[in-house]
Amino acid sequence: MDLIYRICCLFNVSTAHRIRKAFEYFKSSHLENNRNHMKIGKDKTMKKKIYIGTLVVVILWGIMFFTDYSRSLNFQNPVFVVEKEHKSNNENTVVYQGLGYSVQVRKQKDVDNRLKVNSIEMELFGIVIHATLT
Repeated sequence: MDLIYRICCLFNVSTAHRIRKAFEYFKSSHLENNRNHMKIGKDKTMKKKIYIGTLVVVILWGIMFFTDYSRSLNFQNPVFVVEKEHKSNNENTVVYQGLGYSVQVRKQKDVDNRLKVNSIEMELFGIVIHATLT
């Protein structure tokens, strides 16, 4: 730009002034477009991070849920839960609470006086999705 500006100064002062103004306008509009482009890029990056974070949480929740679901199908205690209630009478009932689901395990004493799983009931958001009886 300096070379063009000096050449224009030699020939005509007004032409040099116009070219300098044109270059300044070009620079400012180009920088402004770059700033806007960077803002759009940041917005897309943030949306992408939120999307990936949400996807990871949903996948992890699905893994936890289906692990406990498959264990309940096989008459085993769930893994990714917290013991919520423990009722003890003739039947030993334990209620486990997971993230959005609960598992109720009923155990009964057998002939050898050992606790054996009698039934398992699984609820997802309050709706029974699985019940198993022996």
